[in-house]
Amino acid sequence: MSLDAHPAGAARRERGFALLIVLWTLALLAFLAAVFAAAARTEARIAFNLRSGMVQEANANGAIYAAAFHLLDRSDKHWDADGTRHEVSVPGGTVAVRVTDEANKINLNAASVDLLRALLLGVGADATTASALAGAIVDWREENVSGLPGAKVLQYRAAGLDYAPPEKPFRSIDELALVLGMTPDLLTKIRPHLTIYSNYGPGRATSDPVALGAIMLLRKQGGVLPFERDATGVLVAQVVATAAGADGAAFTRRAILRLDPGSKDRPCAILAWER
Repeated sequence: MSLDAHPAGAARRERGFALLIVLWTLALLAFLAAVFAAAARTEARIAFNLRSGMVQEANANGAIYAAAFHLLDRSDKHWDADGTRHEVSVPGGTVAVRVTDEANKINLNAASVDLLRALLLGVGADATTASALAGAIVDWREENVSGLPGAKVLQYRAAGLDYAPPEKPFRSIDELALVLGMTPDLLTKIRPHLTIYSNYGPGRATSDPVALGAIMLLRKQGGVLPFERDATGVLVAQVVATAAGADGAAFTRRAILRLDPGSKDRPCAILAWER
């Protein structure tokens, strides 16, 4: 009689298979447990990061409102829109805040052709490009004054573009990229010196050296200067708040605020709210 046919041998073989199945099952369970544990750790880490990010976003948002309060405050705790770095205390740390006056920049929707040309010259454009592009910028925001209906459309079609100037104020600085003749390089150079929010300035007191250079060139050439700040006390300011946690989570909020200390109904209005 062979060993396999012996009852004891068959029993040992069955116990061996059973043991093998048990070992494989234990190995599979251990593997699944490890996978689930790793997934749980990943989800917990994601949840923690999301929570940390939300906390810092809330801190940055709160700092914007704190800045508005200090800008309107007339006590010795008043803030000026001069670019000074301030710190706002929040649970778990501080938020760094800088406030700058939008009147330091050139208003894209109010600047004359001469001022825009001076700005473009100041960032390195040649005279021909500066003149043509300054005219194209004004053409984008203003109605046709040439007396030739459809002339702007034909210009843009000839350049292979399927749109034309809307003859309306710019809604953002990014819209400049659509203006005929604008290049990414020139847009990058002039962007920091432009605004669409302030309705006065820049003046000779501007802290923007490029804008100041354009103003001085305009004064020298006898061009039309922008309006200076009036006596109403209205301020249009950019507020940048950066919150950072000990765990490395960070969030930056940029807001444009219109502040009117003389208004009882609406002393502060938010004109832009960006991350």
